[in-house]
Amino acid sequence: MERNPIDTIEDIFNVQEWPTQRVSDIEVVADVTGKISRYSLHYIWNHDLSILQFVIALEELEIDTASLPQIYELCGRLN
Repeated sequence: MERNPIDTIEDIFNVQEWPTQRVSDIEVVADVTGKISRYSLHYIWNHDLSILQFVIALEELEIDTASLPQIYELCGRLN
């Protein structure tokens, strides 16, 4: 029997000691504090399509305006 990837991700979050919420059998969320922002990491598993979706929300983002050109370039490359 295959292990649900959400279980593995939840294990990783727990090892990191990140606050974790298991929303359902197919979704887990962790809140992480980084250097420039708080991050909300969402993982959602679609078993039928074998797709693992990852969404990151940046909260309270603090960016030096001198860094904006590099940030715009990075966003363009990611999209």
